[in-house]
Amino acid sequence: MIANKICEVKSEIVKLKASDTEFTATSLLHHLDKEERVMSVADVFQQHINFLQDIKRTLS
Repeated sequence: MIANKICEVKSEIVKLKASDTEFTATSLLHHLDKEERVMSVADVFQQHINFLQDIKRTLS
């Protein structure tokens, strides 16, 4: 498991360096964590409903 995470980090570093993108250790880990987040369909719909409700409140 640790070896897999190390490989992911190294792979992402190579991709970022190849595209000449600047990054920090924090931004690299944040980017990797964001990719792994899996949401259920119900969570996605609830998140969208909340977003729409927030927009309605700010437009009113």
